[in-house]
Amino acid sequence: MPKLSKLIAEGFVGYRVLAQDHGDAQFGIDLLGGARYNNIEVEIGVQAILLGLTKSASRNPSEDWVDGVIAARVQYGHDNGWGASAWADIGDGSDSSSFQLAAIVSYLFKNNIRVFGGYRQYSFEYTGDSGGRRFELDLDYSGPMFGVSYRF
Repeated sequence: MPKLSKLIAEGFVGYRVLAQDHGDAQFGIDLLGGARYNNIEVEIGVQAILLGLTKSASRNPSEDWVDGVIAARVQYGHDNGWGASAWADIGDGSDSSSFQLAAIVSYLFKNNIRVFGGYRQYSFEYTGDSGGRRFELDLDYSGPMFGVSYRF
């Protein structure tokens, strides 16, 4: 049975373009830029049995690439620690393109540690051609997400 493994690592820097205080609540809009590293590993195996003879073959192609990414984030936070945010980004590379949407609810503790949960949609297309072989992917990921962040 084929097996697919994917690793995504991303980093961003941002600038707050709008910041408003509404009593004990804050609203902000950020523009961000960064990079997204992608690594895909595929395991494919075939086994054939004919007249008692067994023949098997396997391939384990892997690809990795980096996309430049621009993003926008809208955040709403309250002094009691609760907040919400929305995220949208678009990534592009020489052989790939991607987009991501996320809606998040969070809680910020006094020591700048934030726990969050939400829903994310991530889609990407990749076409690579290395070593005489073509590698094409068009995948969509969606579902819940949970995490912890620290702001310094």
